Amino acid sequence: MQDKELYQQILGLSSPWAVADVQLDLEAQEIRVRVEHPRGAKFRCCECESECLIHDHADERRRRHLDSCQFKTVLVATPPRVKCPTHGVKNAVLPWAEKGSRFTMLFERFAIDVMLACQTVKGAQGILRTSWDETWHILKKAVARGKARKTDNAMPRIGIDEKAFRKGQSYITMIYDLDNSTVEAIYSQELETGKAWAYKEMLGDLWHHDDAASATVFFKDWYKRVIHTKLTPLKKVAQTIRDRLVNVVSYCTHGITNAVAEGMNSKIMSIKRRVGGYRHRENFKTAIYFHCGGLDLYPR
Repeated sequence: MQDKELYQQILGLSSPWAVADVQLDLEAQEIRVRVEHPRGAKFRCCECESECLIHDHADERRRRHLDSCQFKTVLVATPPRVKCPTHGVKNAVLPWAEKGSRFTMLFERFAIDVMLACQTVKGAQGILRTSWDETWHILKKAVARGKARKTDNAMPRIGIDEKAFRKGQSYITMIYDLDNSTVEAIYSQELETGKAWAYKEMLGDLWHHDDAASATVFFKDWYKRVIHTKLTPLKKVAQTIRDRLVNVVSYCTHGITNAVAEGMNSKIMSIKRRVGGYRHRENFKTAIYFHCGGLDLYPR
């Protein structure tokens, strides 16, 4: 009885959920906490969060929680499904985990803090006692969550840089928000010839103009050349710069440097070195967003 009351408090459960059983598995080094609800309880629809009657139950689910007494703690429950008058049969909202997650929200928040501190998935998984796949899953979810919450705001000043994804002609072009020191957009580029690199180097001459007017004339000439090539990724970058040209050429008037971009670049390279490189482009991009995106990563 004392164990049930203890874990009721540890898990922060409230009605209608209650701890029904606590089991210690010494061989597995695991504490399993089973939670249940009484008959007739109502739950919120995961789509509209309206309170509905139970339709049935999904299969039993296990979710990793924060460790207790140096043992892995696992929350076990049979999640209810509700009959929503608007959306039909849907999963009920669970107070301890997001939809489809294998971990409780408290564990995910802790894991995010650990990964931010370690800056590597491998280092974090040793502390969390999770597999590489499990740890990376939490990181990817955090980035997706943060990007979904991010609002489109005007960026008064931007920085642009290219980062080699791996050896050879494979680059990622990054746009920085200079005022908030965050990565705002990433454009994948497969530069198969030195032509694209030459255009990139040519654009660097824009910063040598003494005023915004002459810099604008230079850029328009450069843009006409690029837009008639077959370098689709480079054309996308050119269009992005064109859409923000007034802010870009303001450097010639205000003398803003790329110090923020260089600082972000150093941080990204540190992340890359710690793991010895990334095999997949999307993993590299996701890691950049996780550590440098200024995203709201935590589950709520």
